[in-house]
Amino acid sequence: MVDYTDFSSGINSADDYLDGKHHLSGKVSVGTNANKIAIGAEYSFTMRELLCGMLSGNGVKLPNLQLGLSCSLQSLIQNPVNMQQDVYDAIEKVEDALNDFMDHTKLDNVLGRANLVLSEAQQVASMLNFCGQPVDPIAIPNMLERAFGSFLGPGQKIMNDIGSMLPDVSCTLCGQDFNPGAFVGGFLNDIGSKIDSVLAGTLPLNEVASLLSQADALRGAVTNLINFENNITGAYNLGGSSFSLPDFGCKNSNRVGVLHNPKSGNMSDNANLANSLKSIYDNLAGYPVQYIDPDSGEVEEYNNIFELLLDDELLSILNNDDDPLPTSSNQVPLYDYCGNIKGYREVFEQQDQQVSDGTVPQDITGNPGYNAGSLPTFSTTDSSTGASSTTTIINNNTTTTGNNVHVVNSESEQLALSLNTNDIVVRTDIISSFVRKDTGLVNTNSMFDFHPMALTFTNFIASLSELQTNGIVVKNGNQALVRGIYGTNNQIVINNSTGSNGDIIARLADNTVIPGVGSIKIPSGSTLDRSTGEAGRLRYNTDTNKVEAFFADINNWRNLDGSGGTTTITFENIGSGSEVYAQTNILTGDAEFRKINGNAGITVTQNASDITISDQITAENIGNEVELFSARTGNTFQFKTLVGDSTVNVTDTGNTVTISNPGLLRATTSTTTASITTDVLFDGNSPQPATDESWFFTVKAIGKSPTTNQTRTFKIEGTVQNVGGTITMIGTPIRTDYQRSTQESGYDLWNASTTYNAGDIVEYDYKLWEVDAGQTVNPFENDPANNTKFVLHYDGWNVTASVFSNSFRITTKGDTVTDVNWAVSLEILDII
Repeated sequence: MVDYTDFSSGINSADDYLDGKHHLSGKVSVGTNANKIAIGAEYSFTMRELLCGMLSGNGVKLPNLQLGLSCSLQSLIQNPVNMQQDVYDAIEKVEDALNDFMDHTKLDNVLGRANLVLSEAQQVASMLNFCGQPVDPIAIPNMLERAFGSFLGPGQKIMNDIGSMLPDVSCTLCGQDFNPGAFVGGFLNDIGSKIDSVLAGTLPLNEVASLLSQADALRGAVTNLINFENNITGAYNLGGSSFSLPDFGCKNSNRVGVLHNPKSGNMSDNANLANSLKSIYDNLAGYPVQYIDPDSGEVEEYNNIFELLLDDELLSILNNDDDPLPTSSNQVPLYDYCGNIKGYREVFEQQDQQVSDGTVPQDITGNPGYNAGSLPTFSTTDSSTGASSTTTIINNNTTTTGNNVHVVNSESEQLALSLNTNDIVVRTDIISSFVRKDTGLVNTNSMFDFHPMALTFTNFIASLSELQTNGIVVKNGNQALVRGIYGTNNQIVINNSTGSNGDIIARLADNTVIPGVGSIKIPSGSTLDRSTGEAGRLRYNTDTNKVEAFFADINNWRNLDGSGGTTTITFENIGSGSEVYAQTNILTGDAEFRKINGNAGITVTQNASDITISDQITAENIGNEVELFSARTGNTFQFKTLVGDSTVNVTDTGNTVTISNPGLLRATTSTTTASITTDVLFDGNSPQPATDESWFFTVKAIGKSPTTNQTRTFKIEGTVQNVGGTITMIGTPIRTDYQRSTQESGYDLWNASTTYNAGDIVEYDYKLWEVDAGQTVNPFENDPANNTKFVLHYDGWNVTASVFSNSFRITTKGDTVTDVNWAVSLEILDII
């Protein structure tokens, strides 16, 4: 038995360390040969170099950004001065979020996530194309991006949201007071831009609320990022094989079952469970167990505990030995359509590709045992009771005699539980326990439904002792908080809002603004109830039913409408003209009258004793045409008289003078569509000669297509008469088609001395006529318009003047390929 001590002056080599005589504290027993101590201590050169780098603290990219932000937040927290509690809380929340992020980016955590990605990728690769429902893998680069978003952009954004720095200042922020000029964006920039108000505790409430909102958002962003990166999964769907039929109809619902949801873990988690299950089964399958029915007391014996845990099909797989046949295979990468490797498959060289004997699992969503009712069952997530509140997390449930013990971490989670009478709830946030009162009598959905098992005042005292800022202490559950009392702009002013320098004083602001849209109640009473006169006092007089105030100019009360006081004078407008008196000013008591203003040619002149209203109105003719205005005599404007003649009628109809043409010349417009003959109307009518009146008329028309810009013009002259109510045409009107004064191109004019055969086309009367099938037209037969052997081939655009159904009509016609807009005039020379 020999006492050894550690090296006190360093060592020279590993032999000194491993010689069996040093660096072994306490008393040790040795074997028969005390000089033989076997320790594997040889590192490779590369590993030793890496270890030296780690021991030096250099080599990794240093967290200057995180440390600079942390120092800035610490300098604010350690020097709160008169800082408002909510601002202090917001800074603490951001610091907590940053601390979590810094823990998350430590090297051991980073390497841990890398190992998880590697493990998950290996498990996914080994299961490709094996199960009845194959796994759907995530590409390894995508898994790495999910696990290391802290270094790939999302983490940088969160740091910028905490405080975006100027270049090269991060290393200067530690060991000094907060530097507001170091930041150009984010939470710390907002703090720095208002640093004086922040430290003085005078930051407006809306800006305080904004800082709290930013802090909550940053806290949530860090939490979400950490949860996302720690959730390593290499498959969108875990796949799997079913070796037994689902429990249709819930037949096995009366026995305790095993809770397992494969989708709440990743491939690596499930692989670990499979390995553990096989290992434990091989060691414990030989030990029988007994089941005692709790109702009948009957005893059933099972070969092992696994018969109560697993279906027979899975037990038969566990009974099989692992396949001892070695495999020789190559891993072949699988690519997606972008050329990225999304997984691997094995190509076997000594045996066929192995696949699972199981079938594709059936998704029986109505089965309460399917996937553990969607509850998470892996250690990376918490188990839930399925309470109605999605935020409730049940860390552990313990069944006592007839009741359950529930562990939660907030009041909201406690109230969301579905409990029985006398169930116990343990609150981790306040380290207290509660018993559920009788559910048949008390159901307020509040803390009144619970009876505390122990006082929690000591927790409040502990929280109170931790406070470092000035203000008013309030009790929030069992947490002590410092709060301030703040006024509202233009309404209430609070002096010394935190009470740190004495009493808190609340007063109305100067020129107070009273909010709201309803009304304000002022003192109300009779005349005898008036208070001592003082300028500015205001009240409602119930005797006069008026609002009154005390005015210093009369040293008396006066109604706000100007009445009352020492003298009462009223004003009113009489008569039916414009009102000159406007109102009595309720503030000054002055009678206010409207001014009289001149305008345009009216002039208002104020004299010593009167007001003169005069005009400077003149009249003149404008333009270069015939003048209508003659002269002004006094207040009389004289205009010339309009006189008609045989061609123009002038008609005085009340306030209107009508100048009209008795019918000699009229004009209108018309539009034809799809070669449809359309009547031309003048002022909505077709003009007709009066009884026993005769007309010599001239019709002029021009048509134009708006799509092809083709234009055609026509003129028709003729005579029409009305004899005793019967309208007839005298002779044949003469029609001129200015664009068809010669024959249509490619067709001959009709010749009476020519023989025409079937299909021949000729022009007659500005129309094209075709000899009908099977017909021959001999010389000197009737013209095409009066010969049934001819049929009309095309008559084109046209304008006609005719008598039809005892009515004089003017018509226009276009063609089938375009609309035609027409302008038409009718000139008449009439005689009775």
